[in-house]
Amino acid sequence: MSIAFLLILLCLSLITPTPGFAQDELDPNIRVDIEAGFEGSYRTGDWFPVTVEIANEGVDIQGVLEWSFPAQDDDVFRQVIDLPRGSRKRIVMSVVSPDGSFTRNGRLEVLNGDTVVFRQDVNLDAYASDQLLIGVISSDPALLSSLESLQNPNYSSTSVLHFQPDQLPQHAQALNTLDVLFLHDTDTFSLSPAQYEAVRLWVHTDGHLVVSGGIDSTQITPELAALLPVETTGNLIQGDLTDLQNIAPNFDLPNATDVALTEVQPKPQAQAFPNGPDATALTYTQPLGEGHVTFTTFDIATLRGWQGDVSFWGRILDPFPTGEPGTMVRLERYNVLQDALQDSSFALPSATVLLLFMCTYIISIGPLTYLVLRRLRRLEWAWVTLPVTMLIFATTFYFIGFGLRGGQSQLYQVAVVQGFEGESQGLGTTFMGLFSPQRTRYTIEIPNSELISKFEDWSEISNTQAIIESDDTNARVADVLVDIGSIRTFINETVIDLPLQVESDLSRQGQTIQGELQNINDSVLNEVLIVSGDTFIRVGDLQPGESYTVDFDTTMAAPIWNVSIASDETFNRTGIIQGLLNRGILNRTGNTNLDHVYLITWQDVSIINPLLDGRPITQPATSMYVIRLNV
Repeated sequence: MSIAFLLILLCLSLITPTPGFAQDELDPNIRVDIEAGFEGSYRTGDWFPVTVEIANEGVDIQGVLEWSFPAQDDDVFRQVIDLPRGSRKRIVMSVVSPDGSFTRNGRLEVLNGDTVVFRQDVNLDAYASDQLLIGVISSDPALLSSLESLQNPNYSSTSVLHFQPDQLPQHAQALNTLDVLFLHDTDTFSLSPAQYEAVRLWVHTDGHLVVSGGIDSTQITPELAALLPVETTGNLIQGDLTDLQNIAPNFDLPNATDVALTEVQPKPQAQAFPNGPDATALTYTQPLGEGHVTFTTFDIATLRGWQGDVSFWGRILDPFPTGEPGTMVRLERYNVLQDALQDSSFALPSATVLLLFMCTYIISIGPLTYLVLRRLRRLEWAWVTLPVTMLIFATTFYFIGFGLRGGQSQLYQVAVVQGFEGESQGLGTTFMGLFSPQRTRYTIEIPNSELISKFEDWSEISNTQAIIESDDTNARVADVLVDIGSIRTFINETVIDLPLQVESDLSRQGQTIQGELQNINDSVLNEVLIVSGDTFIRVGDLQPGESYTVDFDTTMAAPIWNVSIASDETFNRTGIIQGLLNRGILNRTGNTNLDHVYLITWQDVSIINPLLDGRPITQPATSMYVIRLNV
């Protein structure tokens, strides 16, 4: 009988539509094309773009596009959309994957109010951080595919991803999936200013951009030309590629002669290759911030069919990833607030205070109550006095705890900002810790921002799913539940206008760095450190316009692990730096690029202006700036 009953239930489940997936909920008048990631690929833990082409042939829609990872109980990303009848729109959402999950599918839904009118699951290819990912924008869908055989000791494997210019993200953080980006026969005039800015900051913070010359180099815009290691004259000259033959002498290079080359004038920092005494320079590379830009005077498609192209590109591409401090904090799953907050609101009562409270409670409901009632000859009142005494102590304990935790919500902010000398913009990663004295719900809104994600919390027992919603101007996390006396943590990543600017005239002679450093701001630079590799010197506070003479012998300087920074009653700055160092985040760049020199300083202000339940708030904040200096 039981087997028959189970079979009946099974048949009913097969013919009954699953709630939320019923076909009659879906609108056949909605047409959607989706491209997630780069050629369907993304790097786990990094932001990536989801490009949506949507057309509406039915009723007007005022709702949201919603992206989620069905296999993971993680963030849900929504984009507000207004789609009148007959309209067609193209929307690029930025989403971040659950770090380490390697989830293979996402889901896009279109919601009109609370009704799902479209749903589609999207297959994804997930890559780890130790895999070299090369992006190629070209009309040739197979260009440079041979580089998947490229071997590099810093990476476990190499993959080549092809995509179109309109899929290029508008946020530098959404380009972090890629280690290298090739631009070939691309009309860069079609790129938006936001895309240019994203590429520029991506290069400065970690990327390697390779731009192809040759016949199509006339399509290079002034904005892109400013990044190149050469000045192009606009002329083509005839040359040959025979000097590349020396890289792989066992393989003949076809079409090596009578090649159209872009005529260029190298910039001062450009490094030519090949660079032998009798060689003709065919490529130029220059560092730009933490990254590099390479320009080939020839069309890179000319190397098609040459079996030595992998060896050639292996010589050109930068083998040492550096990483961004803010992004690495998120990837390492390190909650900066854990080591930063030292607010007295989070201090538990001492063991002595708790012991005294318990002893007083026990004495009050036991011997003291008995002695008082016996003296009054009213022992029968105990059934009233005992509950009243317990209620008084419980109420007292509640208000003591409420007072220790604070009587109002707080939004603590700790930011890590990466910037570069001479650059007006940088990348800021802000950790926002939302503390609540009671169990309630909040809405956090950040104007002029999009990239918000949930972070692991150390004090939240039930880490519920977060819904991140964006429109044309703002991003918000709505209806956030925070338990009593708990903190929910969120990360905001954004491009900011750097409020701090310095000028330096530094040079390196062996292991010694010397020169002048000047504060050109109207505000004080607090607790300034100069860091190179794993060593540092302390500068102290730099007043507006003040200069400092740098004489930094890295062989004699103190190790960065011994650094100590003055802290206030809310934030432990030494704890922040030590936490970053212990996880290899702050000193990762120093270990791989010992020639790089950084200035670290602090400001006790927030780099963003969040709204809590629609109201501006002024809350405790501190920001650590890591500025790459020109040497």
